[in-house]
Amino acid sequence: MTTASARHTIRHFIRQPGFILAAINFCLGLVWMTVIRPLDAPDEPAHLEAIMQVRKEYKLPKVHFAPGSRAGEIIGSPSDAETRALF
Repeated sequence: MTTASARHTIRHFIRQPGFILAAINFCLGLVWMTVIRPLDAPDEPAHLEAIMQVRKEYKLPKVHFAPGSRAGEIIGSPSDAETRALF
């Protein structure tokens, strides 16, 4: 393969919109991975609690919202003492 044909192949590959979007997505993922520490995102404790509930009780968690609350206030969030101890 000559240098000119290799350049043509690379240019053709980079011109594809899917490749460009995948590269942007990969770069954004790297940024998020370096900026946010593990289990430090705002909703990570809730995800961990849901996983622990499924693991221990073998049932999916239920979320109950306060009636008439516009902010989506949650009533009686399920909390496990062992899970809370991790945070």
